[in-house]
Amino acid sequence: MSIQQRILNFALFGRGKWGNNYYQLLRALDGVSLRDVVTKDSGNLREVLRDPSIHCVVIATPPKTHFRFARAALKAGKHVLVEKPMVLRVRDAKVLAALVKKSGRTFMVGHQYLYNEDVRRIKKRIDSGEMGAIRYMLADHFSSGVRTDVDVLWDAAPHALSMFQYFFNPTKIVSACVEKSSDKGFVSVHLRFDRGPLFCMRAVWRAPEKIRKITIVGKKRSAVLDETLKNRKLKFFNPVSTPLSRTHTPLQNEMEHFIACVRSGKKPLTGVEHGFRIIKFLDKISKYGIH
Repeated sequence: MSIQQRILNFALFGRGKWGNNYYQLLRALDGVSLRDVVTKDSGNLREVLRDPSIHCVVIATPPKTHFRFARAALKAGKHVLVEKPMVLRVRDAKVLAALVKKSGRTFMVGHQYLYNEDVRRIKKRIDSGEMGAIRYMLADHFSSGVRTDVDVLWDAAPHALSMFQYFFNPTKIVSACVEKSSDKGFVSVHLRFDRGPLFCMRAVWRAPEKIRKITIVGKKRSAVLDETLKNRKLKFFNPVSTPLSRTHTPLQNEMEHFIACVRSGKKPLTGVEHGFRIIKFLDKISKYGIH
């Protein structure tokens, strides 16, 4: 039976907060089977990697482990979906890119916003010219929690940078102004790329309220995507249009895209090349800054 017809067997690495979302989704989707779960205490990593019946691995572990697990899975012949950030070092991203090319396996980064139906609606209107020349994109990412495995830049910026990459396809940062707090819980980023408008992002930990907002201002129309709203999260202005509802969650769209790529052999929207570029952007931004 060809891979287009068979049930795809998955292993999930990680059962934390985000790993549990994948766990629930993989148990609910048709055409896939969640065969095993690897955690820091399970002791079954080698067994899972050596199991030829497991076709795909989802990596939802702390970022510092992404490279090690992704490399091992690719070498074991598995298709890989890894959460953001793909890795924490440019040299590790380069190694993975070479491994993906050599393996011929599907490799995808979980830049979930690119599988968000509202983000795709924004992309369509930018490309059609309906919004006019885009003047700037502003991303606000505020949360009450704190992470210990990465700083706030590496936690929040992959979301905004992946969207900017999707909208405007830049290849390099031309100039940057970055301000960071000494406790690594605040960052303000202003970037100019070789393509696209001004990019601005503010990310905060220990914030009094949760904010997940993307604002894109064009000469003709503007868009605001507010992920904290329960319904009708996207609005267009000048003139104001009726907000549209979503049919699927971004995570479900992401997983279905990964499965379709595994079956067809097509390159994912957020494949290793996309992930590599985001890591290079993050690495360069990390080297700027006033503390």
